[in-house]
Parts: sequence; structure tokens; C-alpha cells
Amino acid sequence: MYTRLCSDVATGLVTSDPLVLRSSLPFPRCYLPVGALRRDPETTGSLIRSSAGVNMAVKAEDSDIHRLISIGPSHYCEKARWALERAYIPFSEDKHCPGFHIPVVKGFPGGKTCPKLVIGKGPEQVVLSESHDILEYADKKIDNEENRLYPSDPELLQLVQSWESKFDDRLGPHVRRYAYSFLLFDSSTYELLTQGGSTVEKFLAWIMLPLLRRVIYRGLKCNRPGAKEQSLEVIDNIFKEVDDALADGRPYICGSKFSAADVTFAALGGPLVSPPEGGAWMPPLDAIPSEMRDVMKRLQGTPAGQHILKIYETKRQRPEQKRVYQ
Repeated sequence: MYTRLCSDVATGLVTSDPLVLRSSLPFPRCYLPVGALRRDPETTGSLIRSSAGVNMAVKAEDSDIHRLISIGPSHYCEKARWALERAYIPFSEDKHCPGFHIPVVKGFPGGKTCPKLVIGKGPEQVVLSESHDILEYADKKIDNEENRLYPSDPELLQLVQSWESKFDDRLGPHVRRYAYSFLLFDSSTYELLTQGGSTVEKFLAWIMLPLLRRVIYRGLKCNRPGAKEQSLEVIDNIFKEVDDALADGRPYICGSKFSAADVTFAALGGPLVSPPEGGAWMPPLDAIPSEMRDVMKRLQGTPAGQHILKIYETKRQRPEQKRVYQ
């Protein structure tokens, strides 16, 4: 629906940031959520939008075939995973170390970015290449419109989408750059980058770790003078905007209703707030470099940081949990 100028990946080899469940499994994890076998005739053949902006229909027999290709520490992949789990869409996740995802996504639309959601198979296959498109697609699978993240009211929808675009295009890339400026040359780098990767990828990453560090650091432009400080300024400004939006006592960013703006802010801002329910492994707070740790503690204490913690605690449903929308 909207072009993502910074989308879900930085230029170069990588698309990452701290957020995904810790896993040493060398194979994709498969989710079969509650109600996964129930077929809803209203959702079969539903319309989705590819990353190129082309509307494509998914046949009923392929509508339950979903493969999420992700990068272990990516917060954009956390947003996509959250979308699918919230809608109780059964999917397999093909998780990779940064850089090692490139041969897997080669030939798919949207370039080298992750996440990618592969829907269906054969000539009817559709690939969504941005976390926004995946969230929008999954939201349409929720039966009750009251529980959806994108409101039907045009003015409110525009507000939700404007916040989501701001978080996708500005917050996400700068959180990624700021976090990696500290964590790429930390003792936790290997564990952070290889979470969820296969045994082979972990072995190769161990051998190539010095090269991976340098490539990611340059690819995310962490080596630019003042990059870390510039990213923190953007992060602080966006957190302040959310503080101001919540100042009137509203429970959510766009008012009284939980929306895509809240999911996106929580997922993309989460690495610097470190919610216990977060979707990826992060080093313990006391093991994070002191300068970054002090920033994280400060952000945790802001209204925006508290909002992220609250959203994760109350809204981050897992496939094994009962289908209840709050």
C-alpha cells in the first residue's frame, strides 16, 4: 500500500537487529496454532498485495501454506512473526544467520531483504517481502473486524498507517544501527547473530565472524562519523513523539484501540527496551556495554518505553496460547 524507503533491511549483506527466540534447532520451527485446521470460507481466495504493489489472489487450497524466511536477530522479522501468530496462521519459519539468508531469498521479489513470507506453491505462489505487507495480510485473516489492527474508518486508518510508516522507515533502521554499533564487537556477537541458524550456518559463522562483523558494520553504515549519535537522536525524537501522543491518557498510540502502530512500535523499538516477552535473544542487561545499557534504562523509564513493555506483556500472544483478543 505504501512504498517503504528504508523497508526491512539495510543496504548490503544484512537485515538485522536484536529480536527473535533463541534456538539451536538446525531446521525450521513449525507452528500449528489453535484453530489452524479450521477453514473459514470468507478468507479463502482473499486478496493480498505483493511488495511490487500488485494485487494477487491465493487459491483456497494454498491459503494455509505459509513459509516465513527470517533472520535470527531481526526486529522486522519479529514484527512479521507477531503478525502471523496473532492471526493464528499456521506457518513454518526458515531462520538464518545474517548474510546466510541471501542464497535462500535469491530469485524472490524484494531483493535480499527479510522477512519474506512465501504463500502457496508452484505457479500460484506469492511472496510478500516487507513486514508491513505481512502484517496487513495476516490482519485480514482475523474474522472479527473489531480485533483487526487496521481500522475501517478512513481517517483513523490514515493515522495508523502514518505512525506505522514512521516506525518502519525511521525508527527500525536507527534502532538497528545503534544496537549493532555496540553489539557487533561485543562478547555476545556470535550468539546474537547465530540465534536460530542451522548447525552448518553456525559453524561457518564461527569461522567467518571477523569478516561478518566488518561487513555488517559497514553495511549498516555504523562506521560513518557520528552515526551512533545521529541514530540515538532519531530514536529519542520518536520516543518523545510517542510520549506526547500518550500524554492525554489514551491506552494506545492512536487512541482507544490497539492497532498496527502499537505492534510496529513495540517490535521495532523493543531491542532498546528489552521486554521479557521479546521475540529474540538479547544479551542480559548487565552484560550490555555500559553506554548502551544506560540508554536502555533511560528509554525503559519513558512513557513510550513503558508502552512497549505493556504491549508485549498483554498483547504478544504465542501459538500455544488461547485465542483471546484483549
